[in-house]
Amino acid sequence: MRNLLISGLGIKHDVEDCFPCNFDHQWLITYPSLLLWSNKILIPKTIWTTISEERYPDSKELAKSYKIIFEILKSENLIEIVDVSQIFDKSIDTVIHEQIKKDIVQISKVFPGKVSIEDDPNNPDVDMILIDGMSYCPPILWSLYMSLALSRALDSQCLFNSQALHYFRYKFGAANIPREINSNYLDSYKNIFNSFLPNEPLLPNYVVEERQKCDCCVNLIKCSDSYLIDLEKNLKKYLEWRNYDEINQLKELADSVIKRNEIAEEFIDPEKILDDFYNKEKIIKKRVRVIFPQIKRWSNFSTILSIPLAVFGLATQNPLLAISSAGVAGASQMTNELIKLLESKYKWINLLPSTLSKSAEVTK
Repeated sequence: MRNLLISGLGIKHDVEDCFPCNFDHQWLITYPSLLLWSNKILIPKTIWTTISEERYPDSKELAKSYKIIFEILKSENLIEIVDVSQIFDKSIDTVIHEQIKKDIVQISKVFPGKVSIEDDPNNPDVDMILIDGMSYCPPILWSLYMSLALSRALDSQCLFNSQALHYFRYKFGAANIPREINSNYLDSYKNIFNSFLPNEPLLPNYVVEERQKCDCCVNLIKCSDSYLIDLEKNLKKYLEWRNYDEINQLKELADSVIKRNEIAEEFIDPEKILDDFYNKEKIIKKRVRVIFPQIKRWSNFSTILSIPLAVFGLATQNPLLAISSAGVAGASQMTNELIKLLESKYKWINLLPSTLSKSAEVTK
């Protein structure tokens, strides 16, 4: 599940008129390496409009930066704009509202004293729902439910913020969070990527720093003139990394480790995932050290008339190739090709953040 769904209040525009038009964006600040992991970023069309017209966030620098980021990603075919009205009809609005009412009653019964209703200080006609001290207005809750429904329909991971996850832990229980919104999936990838990939900032400090600090800085004019140029350079670097064989191999292995743990444990523990991944890495490195030298020696024996050879996959131990009674030239050529195959298949083993950074510097 490498598709990421951008959610937020803006999604409500697709079903009914609603003035709030925000979207979840914090992940681009705190963990831009998700750009390396994802296959597609799915954006509801009204949230796309919000981004394109720079309506949100309030910071004009941040709004402009997001517009550039997503437009470049779209030009690279990494963005898919979703028309929610083509997936759900307007009856979904009533269904969600009714489900929210039932869930609030149920949460109140299971967690007495945790739920309270208060007036919205900005709108006396609207009730604010407080769960364990965290506040939710009806449009926010509606957008959370719609985002979950949409992520299931699109087989994608929803990029919810901490407020949303807080609510869903009360709705589902900590151990039963749906996989579409389970942050443990993303945390598992984050742990693995932290070990092998650079989570380098995408947005320049000028964009995310508190404005008061920048206003007092001697580099204010320089940063204000260059932040968009720096942003494009940073994004270009991430896009280059996406094409590395090593990174694609790393993603595939991470996927397999997480899926295997999910089947065995029925629960995703990011720390256990990382431990299992390291164990997998050690096994593969050991086999590489043992098998590669033998294959290379065999490939150089030009006087042997036949080479009985059974080479096993380094990760799976499944037979990749068997040669018997082969001609010397043919066997040698096939073995050399096998060396190339295996060496290319496990490039990620020596992948280090410093390697990527140096390579990106060279391509600037």
